[in-house]
Amino acid sequence: MTSEKSVAAQSEAVWFVYVLASQVITATYVGISIDVERRLLQHNGEQRGGARSTRRGRPWQVRAVSGPMASRGAALQLEHRVKAAPGSERSMLVCELGNGRRIPAGEGGLA
Repeated sequence: MTSEKSVAAQSEAVWFVYVLASQVITATYVGISIDVERRLLQHNGEQRGGARSTRRGRPWQVRAVSGPMASRGAALQLEHRVKAAPGSERSMLVCELGNGRRIPAGEGGLA
């Protein structure tokens, strides 16, 4: 029963697509989440979780966020389109396709 509840909660959740940029290497990461601030902490190793591929580029900062998305499926579709683009174009693309906002390099966090 618990897994059915978590699936139902995920489908009702508000989803965001985000682009991270490493502060030490030339790399970007694109993901989806219902809590972008928590995911950033996880990617930076401050909380458990996070993608293995982001360990190498720590620390990361949020460069663009798009959402809320209509569904998890919509967020996954946008994430797929953004991941297909070169890293230098990802922040711009997530904003154009998903009606998101870019975050200047110096700010790094979410407001």
